[in-house]
Amino acid sequence: MKRLLIVVMVFGLVSSLAVMVGCSKAKVPQAKEEPALVKIEKIESTPKKSANTGLSTPTKVESEEEAFKKGGKAYKNNDLNSAISNFTKAIELDPMRVAAYNNRGIAYNDLNKYDEAILDFNKAIEMNPKYLPAYNNRGVSHLKLKMYPEALSDFTKVIELDPKNFGAYNNRGKVYSGLKKYPKAIADYTKVIELDPKNIKAYNTYNNRGSDYRLLGKYLEAIADFTKAIELDPNDVYAYNNRGFAYAYFLKKYTEALSDFTKVIELDPKNFEAYNNRGKVYESLGKNKEAEADFAKSDALMK
Repeated sequence: MKRLLIVVMVFGLVSSLAVMVGCSKAKVPQAKEEPALVKIEKIESTPKKSANTGLSTPTKVESEEEAFKKGGKAYKNNDLNSAISNFTKAIELDPMRVAAYNNRGIAYNDLNKYDEAILDFNKAIEMNPKYLPAYNNRGVSHLKLKMYPEALSDFTKVIELDPKNFGAYNNRGKVYSGLKKYPKAIADYTKVIELDPKNIKAYNTYNNRGSDYRLLGKYLEAIADFTKAIELDPNDVYAYNNRGFAYAYFLKKYTEALSDFTKVIELDPKNFEAYNNRGKVYESLGKNKEAEADFAKSDALMK
């Protein structure tokens, strides 16, 4: 069977899907953007008291707020169905709470129910056309569905609202990569690095830019980016694999490639791509016994 080198792509989406939005309620659609990406507030341990009697008085606002916070707590505990149920209750009690639609959309997105998520993000945007998190999150859902033009529009809108939002540039770069507009993708990834050079996840950006440089035939630039990704995260198996691929396939530097694929196996002993790729390098070096051993290991791991 003819063997091919396997390149592994990595695209880290930067989004507000990782953190729920806990913000002030919007009773009516507003142009002013609500606070976004703040930590979920803790549920109050005691209800508020009436100013007149001093007695605890449950109110619609408190009940809605409790449902909203319970939804956030459930999401943090990865109980997505409970989160959706509580955010739905919050919406029923206060249909104008923008953040509740946004947060329910996030939970739907995490359940891979992208159509439902998009409907919720649409509603949040309809109520507040400058609500940045909903544009970003809708863009992520569109991207998951490979609806590239729609995702491109969403992330571009985020950049218009917040020109220094490095996450939106990263996500738009992923869209451009999907559209095979690699120079534009590289420009966006470069912008991410300029805006947030100390980002702990910057290795993903270097990996992504390196992959697009490789697709444009700029192999030295690609290797430089994969090397930078490794400097930022010495355990980044994607960067080692992709640098090894560039060394072996394009530059015929088999010794360097062998070192990279061996490192991938050291970090991830069940990585069948790395065994396949190292086998190809051994084959190129005329070490057929070692090559066959790696191919057999790759096949066994794939089963």
